[in-house]
Amino acid sequence: MLPERTEARQSTGRIAGMARSRSLLPALALLAAIAVAYEGVRRNDFVNFDDDSYVSENALVAAGLTRAGIAYAFTTPEGGSWEPLSWLSHMLVCQLFGLSSEAHHLANLLLHAANAWLLFALLQRMTGQVGPSVLAAGLFAVHPLHVESVAWLSERKDVLSTFFMLLAIRAYLAYVERRSPGRLALTGLLLGLGLLAKPMPMTLPLLLLLLDFWPLGRFGTRGLRSELPQRILNEKTPLLALCAAIGVVTVWFQQREEFVADLAAVPIPDRLGNALVSYVRYLDKLIWPTDLAAFYPMQSWSLGQVAGAALLLASLSGLAVRSARRRPYLLVGWAWYLISLLPVIGVVQVGGQAMADRYAYVPSIGLYIAAAWGAGDLLRRWPAARGLAAGTAIALLAAAALQTRSQVRYWRDTVTLFEHAVAVTRDNWFAHYVLGYNLAREGRHEEAIVELRESIRIGPSQLDARFALAQLFDRRGEAKEAIRELRGVVATDPASTEGHYLLGLALAKAGRLKQAATALQAALALAPDHLDARTNLAIALLKSGEAARAASHLVRVLESRPDAEVHHLLGLALAASGDHEGAAVELREAARLAPGEARYSRSLRRALERLAAARPGPE
Repeated sequence: MLPERTEARQSTGRIAGMARSRSLLPALALLAAIAVAYEGVRRNDFVNFDDDSYVSENALVAAGLTRAGIAYAFTTPEGGSWEPLSWLSHMLVCQLFGLSSEAHHLANLLLHAANAWLLFALLQRMTGQVGPSVLAAGLFAVHPLHVESVAWLSERKDVLSTFFMLLAIRAYLAYVERRSPGRLALTGLLLGLGLLAKPMPMTLPLLLLLLDFWPLGRFGTRGLRSELPQRILNEKTPLLALCAAIGVVTVWFQQREEFVADLAAVPIPDRLGNALVSYVRYLDKLIWPTDLAAFYPMQSWSLGQVAGAALLLASLSGLAVRSARRRPYLLVGWAWYLISLLPVIGVVQVGGQAMADRYAYVPSIGLYIAAAWGAGDLLRRWPAARGLAAGTAIALLAAAALQTRSQVRYWRDTVTLFEHAVAVTRDNWFAHYVLGYNLAREGRHEEAIVELRESIRIGPSQLDARFALAQLFDRRGEAKEAIRELRGVVATDPASTEGHYLLGLALAKAGRLKQAATALQAALALAPDHLDARTNLAIALLKSGEAARAASHLVRVLESRPDAEVHHLLGLALAASGDHEGAAVELREAARLAPGEARYSRSLRRALERLAAARPGPE
């Protein structure tokens, strides 16, 4: 008996070893494909498109994992999301490698590689099929539409949240295989970590229901024995509650920071129309990934375009439902795509983009599954075509990897990225603005002026380009042009506090003091606590000979900002209005607060001399 048992164990070991080798080789091939496709990412720099606020110009993040940084991570929203774990990941890389753009890029790339490997391992574990699993994971690994999620440092949140989401699915599979509260709790913990990186995984409980249908077969379709639907639904309740809680926090942050577009700016019909068309546009870019851009502007879609998109989506949904019994993977893949895109499809409009490549990172998985298992079904019907199919799949993945390699280069720096965006999109006011702004930073002023003026032409109600153009003219010493652009700002938006304030500064710099005072008073009418506007108004009044009015404004500034310069200005205003004793008090305080400032000492000396001269001498 013992030799028979030993032989059986050896046979089982050989089979297990063969299974591991069948899994290991495709996994290594996936990692090799990613390394080739994304080889150039490590040479890319930070881009001045959120990377500055996330990492390169954020002192708290650059300092690494500090107490202040951790507090910042849990209290600061960026782009409308609450994502403390992503902040902490940036801080960790800074702690280990400093502000090395290469290290930060490699961190994103490693997470993407881990996601591709996890996806392959999950699909193979659920279905037992290597070929379709490696094809679906391969498309995910090297599809050009995912370059934004990997090559953009600010999208660490995308690859990190997906990493925990896939780990949560792995924990859920363990729970399905042997139900226990601990395994379900682990699923919830990993989902929570994903949500703390980015709220995108909030649809996971619904996606798990899809996996219960196929390939897990928990509703009695195939695979494992059927279970009570009520039990399957109940086990998702705590996961749904967790997602709802994070959703509430996210919406609160978005409303507090005013990230959500106003209904007057983007009405509900426009949002719904854009959502329907965007579903089709993502499909188009997944099938034929050309003209990929860092920003897609909102567009007005005709009723015919919206109706056409709705008809196509309804038709595809109908086909998926009708094929559910024979080809359940089609329904699961299509529903995965529709459901996981819901949080970012634009019904709740955050930001000014119509769509974004990064939003397809998770939803595309459903379509890859549908395509891979559909191809597998075809091969079972025509087994003679297996060689041709394998060659076609390899050629498809190689073409995708080459295009990804090319797309990565556009993320080399900000100017290159937005030159490409301008080239592949139309009427993109934002791309022209960012390109112009960064050309100005590089000293390419004439090119910058062209781009900024084009941005203003396309989006006259968008003020960023006007501000940037005014700033550029001011640096060039062209005061008249700077004032003209700032007048354009306040004419477009009379409620722009910053527009009135900067116009006041520009007019004062040009010596047009009365007009400057009017602009600064307009800024204060909109924001009475704008201390810089009040201080500069006081300076303009003082230079205009209205010392008493200047002094009254400076007294109000001192109530909130008791610094040396304000004391000095108040001293000068009081002296100009004849109050030499009060002037001496203020100037003495300025000299005390900044003892090394020679201006303050000279002003104090003159004030004391005037005070002595004004006092009556002994009889």
